[in-house]
Amino acid sequence: MMKKIILFGASKLGELAFKQLKKQFEIVGFIDNDPNKQGSLFLDKEVFGIEVLKSIKDSQIIISSLYDVEIVKQLTDYGVMKFGVFELISENYFIKYYDYSEFSTFEIIQGKVCLLIENNSGSNTLALSKNRDPEIERKIEIVTIDKSQKSHNYYFDILTSEVILTTHDFRCNDNQINIQLWHGIPLKGLSYMSHYENQNTEANHLAWSKFDHIISSSQTYSTLLNACYGIDGNKYEVLGMPRNDMLFNQYVCKENLNRLFKREFGGKRILFYLPTFRGTIYGEKNGFLTSENDLFEDENLMRLNAFLKKNNIILITKPHPQEEREVIELSNIFFVKEKQLAGEKLDLYEILGAADVLITDYSSVYFDYLLLDRPIIFYTPDYDEYVNERGLLLEPFDFWAPGEKCRSPEQLQECIHRVFKNDNFTRARKQISNIMHRYRDNQSSRRVWRFIGNILN
Repeated sequence: MMKKIILFGASKLGELAFKQLKKQFEIVGFIDNDPNKQGSLFLDKEVFGIEVLKSIKDSQIIISSLYDVEIVKQLTDYGVMKFGVFELISENYFIKYYDYSEFSTFEIIQGKVCLLIENNSGSNTLALSKNRDPEIERKIEIVTIDKSQKSHNYYFDILTSEVILTTHDFRCNDNQINIQLWHGIPLKGLSYMSHYENQNTEANHLAWSKFDHIISSSQTYSTLLNACYGIDGNKYEVLGMPRNDMLFNQYVCKENLNRLFKREFGGKRILFYLPTFRGTIYGEKNGFLTSENDLFEDENLMRLNAFLKKNNIILITKPHPQEEREVIELSNIFFVKEKQLAGEKLDLYEILGAADVLITDYSSVYFDYLLLDRPIIFYTPDYDEYVNERGLLLEPFDFWAPGEKCRSPEQLQECIHRVFKNDNFTRARKQISNIMHRYRDNQSSRRVWRFIGNILN
């Protein structure tokens, strides 16, 4: 006889959970907070409201929603202290179980500050954790939570913190101070400004409206985010992005790079290739790279490696966390993975400062790299498809992307030759950098910590 479960979350993630778990469990139905879904059928299963928790006796709750923290708060308020969470990482899934019967209260602890770390790819919260202000730290309790390695106390620590700092979408508790640091200056369209068809833009607007403060790099950044989410402009605090503090010491970044790969890269010119993702597990599409243009295809990698070897150049590349894959081993191309960074307790930005040149596409990383005033190459073979499917906030692209442009692996090699011979975009980089960054120093973490200290006082 199969164990009975109820999935909390009748959405895309709930559908994925249903497909993965239906052979292991008897799925009684779904719970969802959307009143429009309650009383209807989802995947031929009834959708209940939260009130059904009062009558459940023999079924366990498995959370199948991106709003897991909000749901755990509801569960504990209803006295449900044992539950599971459906976790989906790339194409792998598992259920992590929690038992909070030992906790008598989930009341907020004054002075407790929680840093939520989503990944090691330019994380503002990881930067804050590493660059703490000693004066502020003496007065508060700081809890650092790595979402990729959730401890048993994961939800307890979040729900009992007075201040929550996050870098991704998050459903806020009104009783806490919620601070959004986000994870990049947006070039791609988000929410209201995205071309995605199946987004609940009003739900996004409501969720972002509950943030008490949003950390910004400039008035331009604040305007771009507000075009996407439409919230009170007074919530933006222009303090700079803590992750950028890690870029400025090139010597330390090179030492970190040597440590990461356990070899010396001295005397080599260093390129970084950091592309954004092209698709998500929820079916959203952002352009498409053909086998001829995808630099991660074996034939392209081998040709590029031969070119790099001939010119005494090293390429460090990190696929987007959603698109990591196994690749062939090469002499002059080195792949960075999330687990590798986490194992060395490093953030991507702690090695990015070693790059002499950045190659990217539509990733927000180039806005931050502008602070170093080094050449950038934009490799965008699927530009037309990307703009049509996702949309860009800033156009024309030629103006907002101050660097060489190329659309094929052959053109990329030509661009690499050019940037090492002549840097023709110094003035253009400075112009965009001044628009996007009020501060051009390594003191953003300090400003944010002082801001938090003032809030708590």
